[in-house]
Amino acid sequence: MAAVVNTAPILRRSVWSVQAPFRCYQRRWAQVHDVRFVATHQRSDRILEKYKEKLERKAREEGKQSVDELKAAYKDKISGLREQAIVPGANAPLSAQPPPTP
Repeated sequence: MAAVVNTAPILRRSVWSVQAPFRCYQRRWAQVHDVRFVATHQRSDRILEKYKEKLERKAREEGKQSVDELKAAYKDKISGLREQAIVPGANAPLSAQPPPTP
């Protein structure tokens, strides 16, 4: 009776030995960039440039000398609106979310 020889391990080793040098020398230059932060976070100076004229006009109407004085006058209102606009996961950490009520 003839012995059955399993050639599968030999074939796997031979295929591996042919592919191994190519895997070692392959370079990967592609990088994954998280664009969500860039898309959702605008710089504040860009916003100030966009509304500069309106802010200066509003400051003059209220008798302020500059936009900085206008910001100082509305500081409490601005911080209150920011607290109301907190969305956990979007512009605040998930830990800021209150626990669910049963």
